[in-house]
Amino acid sequence: MINENGTETDDVQFNTGDDVLDIMNTLDKFSKIYKNSDGVSLLVGGSESYIFPEKFQGLADKFHFERYKSFHISDRSILNEVKKYISTDRMVIVVAWTKQDKIDVWLQREIVEPVESSGSKQESGGCFIATEVYGSNEALQVKILRKFRDEHLESSFLGKLFIQFYYAASPPIAKFISNIPILKSAVKGGLLDPFVRKLSSSFK
Repeated sequence: MINENGTETDDVQFNTGDDVLDIMNTLDKFSKIYKNSDGVSLLVGGSESYIFPEKFQGLADKFHFERYKSFHISDRSILNEVKKYISTDRMVIVVAWTKQDKIDVWLQREIVEPVESSGSKQESGGCFIATEVYGSNEALQVKILRKFRDEHLESSFLGKLFIQFYYAASPPIAKFISNIPILKSAVKGGLLDPFVRKLSSSFK
């Protein structure tokens, strides 16, 4: 960037004064404070996305995040929205577009509105198909599957890829089988029950 004296400077010039600067600074603070168990920041973006928005748009697309909401570049309510998710250990990508004067907030697929089961709403990020089959997110079988996810799948690269695929593909499958009792029974008896029994014996 060239200043009025004709020399280069690394200073970032924000668009609309104090509100924008404060928003960007606060987002940067969030990214330093809110981290997952591996020490990775839960907020991706902030002032860096203001300079390179295409980079963070690319990250959102690559990892199949979904656009949650757009805010005006000086709308401070974005801070509460972002904090609501990162404070519950959820990943958020911020994309700040200077020319459009807007900030897009992108969320992991598992934290958009979850599929409703025949009983009650499932927990976001839960085992969608198992919850539909067993009728409750607190069913013992669902807890065993969550334990397998947390203690085994999360510990490997391929396991994490599978989890990402599952969260993308399972909500529509769960919704589909919820309307076909015979299919739900087949998934339970032919697939999940044997797998859960095997997991139960290995956990003992």
